[in-house]
Amino acid sequence: QKDSASPIESWILKKLIAGEVADLSKFEEHGKTASSKALPKRILTSSFIVKIIKESADNRFLRGVRITNAAFDELLDLSFMNIPCVLWIEKSEFREGIKLTNATCSRYISLEGAHIKKIASFENFQSSGRLVLCKSKIEARLLISFMSVGMLKLRNVQCTKDINLLNSNILGDLHLSKGKCGNVN
Repeated sequence: QKDSASPIESWILKKLIAGEVADLSKFEEHGKTASSKALPKRILTSSFIVKIIKESADNRFLRGVRITNAAFDELLDLSFMNIPCVLWIEKSEFREGIKLTNATCSRYISLEGAHIKKIASFENFQSSGRLVLCKSKIEARLLISFMSVGMLKLRNVQCTKDINLLNSNILGDLHLSKGKCGNVN
């Protein structure tokens, strides 16, 4: 059966297989970069991200799943997933939010520089590695209760609502400096 990946998804897969960061601001289609108004502004789907995370289990991607400058029009729901690789989705926009509720990760996840709207749920997320949200703008209540991580980095986070850390277990360092947020519970 023929691969039904879109041109941008095929480009991302090639970058990941080569061990490179898939910087969507450098994607070109028909001689136009992804930042051009003529393209659908680097939109990715939740199903594509889930698919490539599952494919990473066989070490297909040399350095993990590393994507920058993406946008998601739908909720990126990775709840209950086992994420076996490094997962970077940095400098990206999550218009309907992101959920890693009850997910596990054997490496680390970075959402540095993200713009997260509506939902930011990491409740009961488990990782011996780190979760990085530095320099992110979060326009939702940040739910990180009952989470267990090796390190949590929230430096320079701008969170317009509360952060809920109830019963979280941070095994290493917690970085909260220079950010702005509502109440921390």
